[in-house]
Amino acid sequence: MFRLSAFVISLLIAATPGFSWQAPTADGEFAKPMELGQPPSPYPPGDLGIESPGFFLRPHGEERFEFVRWESEDSLTDALADLPKAKEGTAEVRMAPGRYVIEQQVLIQGVDRLTITGGAAAQFVFADGPDTTTSLTAPVQEGDVVLRVAHTGKMREGFNYQVYRADGKGDRLLEFSVLAIKDDLIYLSRAVKFMPHVREVPQGAAVIEQVNFFRVKECNDLTLEGLHCDGRHRGGVRTHTTYCGVHATGHYVPHKRATTKGLTVRNCSFRNLKGRGVVFYGMEDVFIEGNYFEHIRAQAMEIDHFASGHIRGNVVNGAEVGVMVNDAYESVVEGNVLRHCQDGIRFREIYADDWVNTGNVARDNLIGPGLRYGIYFQFEGCVDNLVEGNVFVGYGKNNRVFGGEGNDIRLAD
Repeated sequence: MFRLSAFVISLLIAATPGFSWQAPTADGEFAKPMELGQPPSPYPPGDLGIESPGFFLRPHGEERFEFVRWESEDSLTDALADLPKAKEGTAEVRMAPGRYVIEQQVLIQGVDRLTITGGAAAQFVFADGPDTTTSLTAPVQEGDVVLRVAHTGKMREGFNYQVYRADGKGDRLLEFSVLAIKDDLIYLSRAVKFMPHVREVPQGAAVIEQVNFFRVKECNDLTLEGLHCDGRHRGGVRTHTTYCGVHATGHYVPHKRATTKGLTVRNCSFRNLKGRGVVFYGMEDVFIEGNYFEHIRAQAMEIDHFASGHIRGNVVNGAEVGVMVNDAYESVVEGNVLRHCQDGIRFREIYADDWVNTGNVARDNLIGPGLRYGIYFQFEGCVDNLVEGNVFVGYGKNNRVFGGEGNDIRLAD
């Protein structure tokens, strides 16, 4: 009989005040891993009569909230961009109950000490969209300001797009914003500049809309809490940095420790996404805790490239990977429930710096049933990491942990 330790159960309960915990049955399964509870009201005192979809905004150092009506995600993006720069105090956004349709993404850029709170009655959904995937009809060169694309009717001026290999595999090859469209020509807002890993962008490459719920850029001490997001399976293909729940990047410099610090994603839910649930790059002091993930086509949670964080007390119910630990350092993955994933936890090395892919911990997680490995060390460069106290459900002895030479792996018999 599989049992979680009292420590793990207490950790999950403490880390997830917005959820109700249901203990595993005798065979290690869950009837329902977690159900949404009733979080505290998002309304400031005195504003309970306002029913229109929108949000209450309190700038740094202020005491009063102002109600801002929601016209589109630009309402929130613009309100945050217009916040005065402040050296102290915390700004706050409280979402009113309503259904919030996302056409592209809420952009949170360069705002420090900010808390955004939702609730069970505030639901974010991707807008209806047919398969908008199209393709390049000519190769792209650095410095180009015009692209040739098939089916330009699927594209929109002012929107952002990404380019992937024709088979959809691997990382993105290019990102661009559309300035204007004429016939089969796409005019770009700025000239093409290849990313470091890109050598060519060939004819036939897939062009995909860039749609995320929350896109975070270089914010310190940001908290996202009680936000419930349903991607409704929008998108034609599995992707990497689009169709995500939260896509966060700090001041990201390869081969350097993160200098952007402080991100918390707590008591949120993410469903039916073709991309990743929560991913962060180049950030430290990150806490991903008490969240629920369901039907995530890529990674439910990922610590990616020169980043460090704590992932604890989350439930994943269907994803390619429950937790990806990729070029991370000094990170902890503990007390999570990872079910119906190809791999529960995957350690992966892209950069060979000797201070990343080391010093990470995977502890006291309940993993399985799953499709391949409970914990997978994908490349040999992941060393000096600790694996202990995890419970595996439905895995053969050789599939609980695969690879991992050079790591401290402690398995129960």
